[in-house]
Order: sequence, then structure tokens, then C-alpha cells
Amino acid sequence: MDVKELPALECDDAAPESQFWSTAQLADAGMSDRDVRKSMIAGRLKRLRRGYYTSADLWKDLAPKDRELQQILAHAHALGGKPAGAYSHGTAARLHGLCLWQVEPFIHLTQSFKSSSSKGPADVRRHFRGLAAHELTMVRSLPVTTLERTVIDCAASLGYRQALIIADHAARLGADPEQMSHMASAMNGVCGVKSVRRVLADLNPLSESPGETLTRILIMETGLVMPQLQLQVSTPSGEYRLDFGWEDAKVALEFDGDTKYFDYAPTPKVLLAERKREKALMEQGWVFVRLEWKDLFQPDEVERRISNALWKAARTPVSPSAVRQPTAAP
Repeated sequence: MDVKELPALECDDAAPESQFWSTAQLADAGMSDRDVRKSMIAGRLKRLRRGYYTSADLWKDLAPKDRELQQILAHAHALGGKPAGAYSHGTAARLHGLCLWQVEPFIHLTQSFKSSSSKGPADVRRHFRGLAAHELTMVRSLPVTTLERTVIDCAASLGYRQALIIADHAARLGADPEQMSHMASAMNGVCGVKSVRRVLADLNPLSESPGETLTRILIMETGLVMPQLQLQVSTPSGEYRLDFGWEDAKVALEFDGDTKYFDYAPTPKVLLAERKREKALMEQGWVFVRLEWKDLFQPDEVERRISNALWKAARTPVSPSAVRQPTAAP
């Protein structure tokens, strides 16, 4: 099968991160609809959405978050960079660069009015509500809900774990808790308000990755005493920071599982520094409990491991109840 060479990818000035062609751009490069079909069959082209394609080789090398970004940018390009409304919910979270976990890659648009067309692309979800000026911003030259509005929308529509990961990251990037509190107060009687309040009550910018957020949720659900997050510890070798630490018991909890699912792969230099850090702390009497991704879905086993570490590290005999949160009297 004779397959034409693909044209060079040219950056769009309005969206310099775009790495795709529109059907019109391929036609300008001399590729007919038949040529496009041949290239797809041959595994040279990957269809992003109707009328938009990228190199299949490039697609294979892209991380999931970068693939999702290309699909959003292709949608925006099809609308001339001026969607009828603002990108919101999970789409806004992706454009803001927030971490997402198990969130469907639908395109979310919030509009102040219902469009005349009753049907649209299958991957687009439209939401109809007015957005105030302070709830809007521009990201990559596109209208997007602010970090604060994005957290509220995601908390109202996603599961608790997915929403808290987004909220923690947004808080680290500077989302204003007072603004989010005001937005939640204005939601009285609105569907999802209880979920929003729960997420806002539990968010913590000190959780520095999705895995750390899920670890914190697991600890809360087991009833164990909450450790300090990002605990600084002094040793003769220097200052070291722990993901979680029970300082009095000298028990450290570290989460090592984000490498598989997110872009946190450590370099050899980082691994060496990690070994030095752990050695220095162990010489000071610290005990380490390390969690991987699979451990987050075995709460009983994690509770047992942490409880045993706290029990063994205690300087004086204590009962297991001493490492649990006190239960309110009935």
C-alpha cells in the first residue's frame, strides 16, 4: 500500500504546544481523505477527534496527561480557540496542570446558556450556569475556570478521592481557601454541596503527590493518629524531610508508588540521596514504613504495619489504643 509521507508538524502560534494536524492542514500538504485513511491503516496517523490527527509514533511517546492535553487543544482549535463558554471541571484541571487520578478524559465546557444544537461530540460534557468574572481566567490563551472554581466543580462531581487529589494540588499552587469557602457557602441546596464541604475540610497542600493524598485518606479512615506531613528532622548529616512522621515515636511513613502512575521517576542521584537520608535517620532511631501503590487498597494490612511500627518504637509499653484516635463517648 502506497502511503504518503506525513508533513512536518508546525506549531500554531495560538497554541504552541499543539502537535497535530487538522484535515485542512493535511489537505494543504497534498493529502487527500484517501491518503489520510491509508496512513491510519498503516499505523502512521492517530485520530484525536473528528478532523484532527497526530503522528502515531509521537502519540506512543506521550505521557497520558500530554495525550489528554493534545485532545483538549484539538477541540479548542476546531472552535477557533473561542469556545462558547469556559473549559471547566476535569478539563480545567488538566489545563491548569493539576494531577488527576481515574478521571475520565471528557471535554467539559461551562456555558451561561444552552446552545441551539441539541447534540454535540460524544466526548464533550456541557454544564449550564453563569460564571462571574472572578471565576474565570486564561490558560494557554483559552478561557478556563480559576483554580478555585475548578476545585469546587470537581469536588461536586467527582468521587472524594479523585476530588481531594485535585484540591490538594490546587492548594499547593495557591488556590485561595477563602474564595473556595465563599463559593461553597453559595451552594446551599445545590447537588454536590456536601461533597464540596468534605473536600474543603480535608484538603491539605502539604500532600505533594496523588499517592500522598491517598495515603492521608487511608490513615484518616483507619482511625490512626494523623502523623505530621513533610516533617523536618535534624541529624548529624543534615536536615531531612519525611512524607509523614510520628515524631515522638520516631516512625516514618514514606510513599514510593507514584513512579508507576505519574511523572515522579527518581534519578540515580535521587535514589542515592534517598539511601543516605534513610541511613542517617535510622542511625537516630527512626523506623521506616514504606508504601507502594498496591498497599493503598489494603487498608487493614497498612493499619497493621503502622500500628506494629508505632508499638515497637514506643519507649515505654503502651496498648494499641494509644496509637488510635480517641472515640467520642456515645
